[in-house]
Amino acid sequence: MDCTLWFCKDGILRAKLKDSSEMISVKFLQEQKNQNYMNFWFEWWDTITYFEEGLTIGKFLQCLEPWAEFWGAYTGKNITSYIRESKKEYVKNKEKDNYEPFDWIELIYSTKLKPKVLYDESENDEELMQDFEKWIKEPKTIALSGTWSMYSNYDLLGYTKGKDDRFSTEGMKMNHMFNVPLVLNQQNIVVIEDHAFKRYFGKEYNWLSKNQFGICEINRRDTKMKYLVSDYFHSMKDVVSGFFFWMHETPYERDDFLDKISNMIDELEKNGEFKKANEIIGNTVYQIGEGNEESIVDFSKFLDIDKPQENKQEQKEEIIKLNNNDEEIHILPDAFDDLMIQSAEEKEDWDSLVEKAKNYKGKKLVQEGEVEIAKPIENRINSVLVKGIDKKAVPKPTDFKKEIK
Repeated sequence: MDCTLWFCKDGILRAKLKDSSEMISVKFLQEQKNQNYMNFWFEWWDTITYFEEGLTIGKFLQCLEPWAEFWGAYTGKNITSYIRESKKEYVKNKEKDNYEPFDWIELIYSTKLKPKVLYDESENDEELMQDFEKWIKEPKTIALSGTWSMYSNYDLLGYTKGKDDRFSTEGMKMNHMFNVPLVLNQQNIVVIEDHAFKRYFGKEYNWLSKNQFGICEINRRDTKMKYLVSDYFHSMKDVVSGFFFWMHETPYERDDFLDKISNMIDELEKNGEFKKANEIIGNTVYQIGEGNEESIVDFSKFLDIDKPQENKQEQKEEIIKLNNNDEEIHILPDAFDDLMIQSAEEKEDWDSLVEKAKNYKGKKLVQEGEVEIAKPIENRINSVLVKGIDKKAVPKPTDFKKEIK
């Protein structure tokens, strides 16, 4: 079926048939098919997935709870333990929990694109690494390979309204974020990291012409960042793996890791090494980048199958001209019949499931009416707040005109 999946704000994962106003509980659909988790989810593996407006971190985890063990095996994370943590009572500790609450959290897919750099292996880095300060400041001998490095991943980031900043969430407890709104960004932000060009050619080097269409630029932390934006459709498997991508296998391992880091920083601060390391890194020569059963349906009203065959043969091909160069597409009369039949069958099967779900053990398994996609409170590119339509940051569409042949 041509369906989408929705993480709903009431904590139920639902499916929605295209052009249908009803959504059905996915757990109910699995029970009707009587399939094991793996066979069932393989059918929904690449299904386009959305978050409903009003969804929170806690309700997202609740949507996954019926299949926590399966998705845990897929992601390599103990999702059951994270769900259990999200249900614990939380009272903020003013001394330990010294961060500001987020206004919303975004699951974002982004791509980093940068020139691939080659380093001169003849340089004796071992000597330099004996003195960290000298090693980090020493200019390296580099060359550009002529190819690009590309890396894409999901990030789960927290934002505060009105502040040009962002925060990672993998170190936070789930019950601390339980009621924070969760948004699935519908774009792929492709960040073009060009600092390698400037390290090789000089700070004034521009590898792109000015006002290159579709390439945007914003100022971030005293540097100019180039990027482009594309629409992006998220699959179910990518949403789940992306949400847990940066998290530790269990909450216990996360807490243990953070305790060790905290103790290490305390020790460095006592010896004055932490301040010295910050000063060294802050004065580097170059900037390091961020890194079932067939049913019988009457199709005669729109397929004309009740008419004599000879009448059907008399129908003419529909001809569509593409341009003035005599290029044509010939469409046969029956070209889309199979698609229409399949669509009608799917709609009938779906309506049958909807009626069954409405009266299933007294549970609310059907959600009716239009559903709204969750949107961020503010538009961000990385951490930078983009206010309205900034002509410098967002390319303005060109006027319509005839294409040039």
